[in-house]
Amino acid sequence: MIKYLSEEEIIKINELSLTENEIFCYEQPKYVKFTLRFVKEKFQNDLYKKALAYCICLIVHHAFKEGNHRTSLYCAQIFLKKNGFKQLAIPEKVKQIQEW
Repeated sequence: MIKYLSEEEIIKINELSLTENEIFCYEQPKYVKFTLRFVKEKFQNDLYKKALAYCICLIVHHAFKEGNHRTSLYCAQIFLKKNGFKQLAIPEKVKQIQEW
């Protein structure tokens, strides 16, 4: 059974992704609700396509004032982890990529 993110989780992910200079503002709740519905209904059991759908929907719809791209990537990663995906990159590689 696929484990999906909840609206509350997505909101919390956005809050945590913001820098100290950014202000949390949940501007378009209907777009997060659309994203949740879309991800559940599409792509049957293809977890990678569903993770990509989180990314695309959250970026395109811009549900939050700030941090939409970060939120979308974190949501995709957390969704995959909730469903048994193991991160392939070691922490040192992730840090190197982030610095780049």
